[in-house]
Amino acid sequence: MGRGDSRSDGTGSRRRFLRRVGAGTASALTGLSGCGRPDSEPRPPTADSETPEPDTATPTATAGPEPSRLTDVRGAVYFPSRTFNQYQAWEMYDPAEAVRDLSYARSVNVNALRTLVSYEYWRNNPVDARRKLDHLFAAAAERGIRVLPVLFESIGEEPTAENLHERDVLHNGAIRSPSHQVISNESEWSGPHQFVRWFVARYGAHDGLLAVEVMNEPGEWTDRVRFCRAMLQSARGADPEAPLTMGCLDLSNNLQYDEPGLDIFQFHYNLPPTAAHMETALAEASRLSRETETPVWLTEWQRTREEPPDVLVPNYSSLAATVRAGDIAGDFFWQLMLKPAYGYVQRARGRLNGLFYEDGWVYSADDARAIAGEDGEWNSRQTWPEWAQELRRAGDEQ
Repeated sequence: MGRGDSRSDGTGSRRRFLRRVGAGTASALTGLSGCGRPDSEPRPPTADSETPEPDTATPTATAGPEPSRLTDVRGAVYFPSRTFNQYQAWEMYDPAEAVRDLSYARSVNVNALRTLVSYEYWRNNPVDARRKLDHLFAAAAERGIRVLPVLFESIGEEPTAENLHERDVLHNGAIRSPSHQVISNESEWSGPHQFVRWFVARYGAHDGLLAVEVMNEPGEWTDRVRFCRAMLQSARGADPEAPLTMGCLDLSNNLQYDEPGLDIFQFHYNLPPTAAHMETALAEASRLSRETETPVWLTEWQRTREEPPDVLVPNYSSLAATVRAGDIAGDFFWQLMLKPAYGYVQRARGRLNGLFYEDGWVYSADDARAIAGEDGEWNSRQTWPEWAQELRRAGDEQ
């Protein structure tokens, strides 16, 4: 079955559901899944380079994903080890490092990586961005891994030149993309539209693509929702068959997008109090999936809040069995490579996320086995990465 067939019935059912769903149902969905961003810190609701012309090179193509290609997804969120935002990730992208990390992912039976793309890096360095993206997609496909690229990010500081190029481990961090100024002014959307069309035309049918995620956690801010709807239209126009999704925090947020609709729904639940809370969220996700005939992915999860020994370090084994028992189409744990937290507040508190050190050792052998879903021998140690010790010392002094 081609990609057009895989979506033909679900879209109609989804539209009927969205017309039928009332405020009460949408409210019931809100909060069951969402636990906030990876570090659970609050965020407000609330362009200097010439935009390059899109590249028209033909991507490696398939006949289109079967419906089963959107199910049985076992994924991880991916940033290279020493990067804290998407601009850094692509400016510092090393093909050898990416291949190494892909091998780590396969060793724990991960078959998909969710990673942020950088509109600003593409705008400033279009040829280099294309070359690096081409490499990641090809290398992933060769290893049986598909990529879930995230085109825009709602979280973080403004994408000023200073913030984009900050490399001090004590001060660099998440970068929103595009800026609030761009989001709020439709007259400034031509660059993002061009980026979306270029990206989807080039990679929409690539063997290494899982789906295209338009934005991470767009929330309910009216301007941002309008922006995302417009970008969805551009993506659908660039390749009507490319699977599209949105990095929604809560299940209810998916219901904001109907024209065009989403091919996959998402939700995030990084730090549930207990495994029982995760079970409840997964059951609600399964119900929504049946109602709308739309696959649902849990695209961010980490650990329970209540398990010992230390709530600020990885403990994927506290949730892995629960997540994998859920009746949903796939999941992504936060995150593959071990590093201090993505957000400033939790990073200052000393939160550490991830599974693999750069040398292939893992933080927890129990976590590796739980994610892999099988027994195995793993070299493990429970220390901060050597390159991040300065950050840990700074936190200890506070």
